[in-house]
Amino acid sequence: MHRKRASSWHVPTGHEVCYTDRKDSKKRSFTKYAKLLTSTPKFVKEVKRGIYLATLFYTKDDKILVTLDENLPIVEVDDASTVSFTQEFQWLLKVGCTWQDIKMLKDQVERNLSSTSVYLRGRLLQALDTLQAGVGCDDLGQLHYQIIKDKNGTNIIVITKKIKNPSFIRSRTLSMKWISLSKLQKKTTQKDVNDSPNAVNQIITSIQDVISYHQQTKKPLDKGLYLGFMKLRTSVDAIHITVPRYSPNILPHVKVRDNPHVSREEWEWLTGLTTMSEEELAAESSPSFQSTLEHALKTLLDDIGVSRNVCWLNYCS
Repeated sequence: MHRKRASSWHVPTGHEVCYTDRKDSKKRSFTKYAKLLTSTPKFVKEVKRGIYLATLFYTKDDKILVTLDENLPIVEVDDASTVSFTQEFQWLLKVGCTWQDIKMLKDQVERNLSSTSVYLRGRLLQALDTLQAGVGCDDLGQLHYQIIKDKNGTNIIVITKKIKNPSFIRSRTLSMKWISLSKLQKKTTQKDVNDSPNAVNQIITSIQDVISYHQQTKKPLDKGLYLGFMKLRTSVDAIHITVPRYSPNILPHVKVRDNPHVSREEWEWLTGLTTMSEEELAAESSPSFQSTLEHALKTLLDDIGVSRNVCWLNYCS
């Protein structure tokens, strides 16, 4: 005996025939996408005088994440430049180590907006929160070491990140898409750069340099013991440090040996260089370690162009 198959069709009030399951599914889908569209942050199309944040997300095949109108994701921080922005940028570099705490930091800063610096920090955190929502990713990456500026008073802070799975970003926001680097740079012709060298054009024309810098800072050293050299140059509002051209994330260095461990005797000899006499040093030192270290030091000083005599006097004084 065959049972009568239940029908999913029904006639509601008003005698309008509909398929309820399909209708509910379409309604849920529409609500989902409508919510994404209405919650999309407003990115800046044209920059003026002020401070901005921009993201530079790229892939291994030179795809760049842009808005639907093919601009870099840029949000405004403040519409006025400030001469003390260097200190806030240095503070922002530290914030970039804890992206997951942006909302918490923003709430704490907003409770105390009495000073100008705290106000600007609050604006920076608000802009970061907007960027995170706009690109659908909390971890925005690494801040570029240099603020991009132009003669119009525009300051753009660039945050760079390599995306391993582009579809992950695309699936979380409908306001973004991926395009090739060459297509993005074609929009910025040489004429535009010469006639109006604004900060956005500077970023787009130097994207490859920014990406190269980001990749170089991610290269770790091989296992071993290294000797480094710190050389500083100070100015009124900044401290500059010498780094290798192709390893900007570490000090100038040279490898001493493959074994990274330093014995207690070796460490006592090293720390005694400034207090022991030459006779005591000769008696305490390990000939093998001393000769290896001296050879590494000579190589390093020659590489960075520092006089051996001056360096030794400064070290021992």
